[in-house]
Amino acid sequence: MKIVSFGEVLWDHISDGWYIGGAPFNLAAHCARMGGSVTLVSSVGDDKLGKKALSAARECGIETGFIRVNRRLPTGTVEITLGVGGSHDFNIHDNVAWDDITVSPEDAHLLGAGGIDVLCFGTLAQRSSINRSGLKSILDITAPRAVFYDVNLRQHYYEAEWIEWSLRACTIMKCNDEEAAFLARLLFRREMEEEEFARSTARRYNIISICITRGVRGAAVLHDGSFMEVPGVAVEVADTVGAGDAFSAAFLRSFLTGHDAGAAARFAVRIGAFVASRSGAVPEYTGEITAIVKSMTC
Repeated sequence: MKIVSFGEVLWDHISDGWYIGGAPFNLAAHCARMGGSVTLVSSVGDDKLGKKALSAARECGIETGFIRVNRRLPTGTVEITLGVGGSHDFNIHDNVAWDDITVSPEDAHLLGAGGIDVLCFGTLAQRSSINRSGLKSILDITAPRAVFYDVNLRQHYYEAEWIEWSLRACTIMKCNDEEAAFLARLLFRREMEEEEFARSTARRYNIISICITRGVRGAAVLHDGSFMEVPGVAVEVADTVGAGDAFSAAFLRSFLTGHDAGAAARFAVRIGAFVASRSGAVPEYTGEITAIVKSMTC
């Protein structure tokens, strides 16, 4: 399976240290660990953190040929403050390397050589017009078989126009329960139950699958008209940074290799819970988790 992930790669500063992150990076890293062929399209600075980011990506098995080294802007960083129960607040620095992800038509043709099984992107990287242009070029030129949009709203870095464009472009969408409530008000101008929101969104934007994560309460999935609810997995939470990205990777790898949406969602909830039980967004898998991954991605 060929996966292309577009967007930010950065370093999260959490209380006990620095962790490689950025939702597109986290998703790419987990997909690679699960056996996917993964390319990350991003940008890092020509600095120590940029070199460490490229090294970390290679160690995770991510193809780094489309991660540009920007000599004008520094590698992105985020200050994360942990709250009760592993919750977290972000302070995302701007004017950084991943704000300048330049993609030429030639780059897009190279990315699309042999076909793309799924193109993944979020909202945050679209805060830059350069990035929005590059993402549209990739979509237009490569015509991926599936398009995954992680809503992933952060601070004030979103516009209704970007969200609506993304919903029209994708075939699979993921958000959390708070984002679902926000989007119901933004798109439909009223409060909605999750199932109604998912069905209305799928119908309006012609989306095949919608995942709504619920933290400790698991997740809900609408696929091809069928709405399913998956209970959570009890763990002792260390922090929830990256748990949603792990859910996304697990769902995509399982679902797109032939497992039904319900089974893929149960697997995704399990992997997301494991990540929440560890510090950092891409912890090492245990033997148990490795065995589960092998059983669900073949």
